Amino acid sequence: MTGAALERVVAGALERSTERVRPDQPGRWSFDLVNGRRLQGLASWQEDWLELRVPLPEPIGPELPWSLLRENGALRGVARFVRHDESRIGLQGDVAIGS
Repeated sequence: MTGAALERVVAGALERSTERVRPDQPGRWSFDLVNGRRLQGLASWQEDWLELRVPLPEPIGPELPWSLLRENGALRGVARFVRHDESRIGLQGDVAIGS
């Protein structure tokens, strides 16, 4: 599959699964994920991987990283809680999309 065709497939999948998909640049999209509340996410395609990131709005408290680490075991699929920076945690999924 060519790069342009793969971008169309990824954009179509995002449009079916999320809201307000916005292309930022080639291989990169912003989107809204709505599951009780609206969260802004980012999808980026590099080489053979599609990375999906959704930062959570709550700042990190002292107990939050450990409780989310335990919750990772219960998540199904490719999504995991990850630390985005010193003060934020989010969900991230890495999906193999290469040949």
